[in-house]
Amino acid sequence: MISQALATRTLWVNFLDTHQYATAFLVQLGGTQCALTAAHLLPAGSIARVAIYRDGRWDTQDATILRRGGEADLALLRLSYDIPVKHAEIPIEPGGVFIGQDVFFLGFPFKLHADYGQAFGPMPGPFVKKGTLSSSSQSDVAMYVDAINNPGFSGGPLYYFKDFPTKFDECRLVGLVSKWRTEREPVFDAEGNVTDLWTESNPGLMVAYRLRTDMPLLAPI
Repeated sequence: MISQALATRTLWVNFLDTHQYATAFLVQLGGTQCALTAAHLLPAGSIARVAIYRDGRWDTQDATILRRGGEADLALLRLSYDIPVKHAEIPIEPGGVFIGQDVFFLGFPFKLHADYGQAFGPMPGPFVKKGTLSSSSQSDVAMYVDAINNPGFSGGPLYYFKDFPTKFDECRLVGLVSKWRTEREPVFDAEGNVTDLWTESNPGLMVAYRLRTDMPLLAPI
């Protein structure tokens, strides 16, 4: 379930300082176009060297890190130029989602993107995944989603449909993808015996951070 308004605001980004391919999402703050992403993808300081995939090529630029989310793994960037967006803004409305509801998220896993022809213009097509909002932290900052997250989804939008499935176009932004919880599991030998080795697995619990219109991160620029 993906709309043009969502897809054309979802950026495939190579964060060159930290050597990570991930996702960002365009928002408009007080007339200024900015990009939201996960703070752990960024270097220290106020400048991030990024490459944006658009129109079939990578465009490298210096992005200004305007704000960071403190406890939340969120950050706000200002790119060196505005990216044209034709469709209406996606409202941020975290109060309309409840525990047990279906939520969706977008991103570019394993450096992959979809080709939807001219549907999304020059923007690459993100992958879409669905999960269940399972819980939230006591501070209501972090959200836990029952879904398999993959490398490349960090910084992507987490959203829901206000009147799903009757009103497909009425999607609402609730947060941003951060990471997945890891679980240590023992390694077995060929005979089935436990060795001294361990491996980290992805148990299918994704961590996202809630967006609110009244948070300092999203104050008008």
